[in-house]
Amino acid sequence: MRILCLVGAYALVACGGSDSNDNGAGAGAVWPSDAMKLVATDSGGGHVPQPPAGSECALSEATYTLTVAGHTLDWVFCVAGAATSDPYKKQTGTRALSEAEFAQAEVALKALKVVTQAGCGADKSLRKVFVTTARGEFEYVDSFYFCQGGGKTYVDNIDGVFTALNQLSH
Repeated sequence: MRILCLVGAYALVACGGSDSNDNGAGAGAVWPSDAMKLVATDSGGGHVPQPPAGSECALSEATYTLTVAGHTLDWVFCVAGAATSDPYKKQTGTRALSEAEFAQAEVALKALKVVTQAGCGADKSLRKVFVTTARGEFEYVDSFYFCQGGGKTYVDNIDGVFTALNQLSH
């Protein structure tokens, strides 16, 4: 059952969330025990300076892919040059995580919680996570943008996922 939220004085919209999550993980759970892969994307945006001419990306752009089989972490993120006028470049990498490192990532993933009410903003980059299970791929959007509605499923604690994956990529 889709939960509807009141937006403004009169509008009801699907606010993403349900009493039994679409991924079958149980109410509020995003990272189920049968998860096979996570893709975390930060599409950039918010209040950041424009990239210098010739840049391949914006500083906040990033994609992390965590594959359960093999505990592999792949990444693509944007790095600044040595001087402020140097173009930003994409940096890519991949590595296998130790059991302890994978467990560290899972702590952040298990902290993701579906929300049915949240505030709203416009000054932060747009972050999403995609969780793949045998039942399919499920998209979750940062609750910071909850007021956009649109039938999306919004989650709290998404910043912790990006922090953990960024640390493990270095």
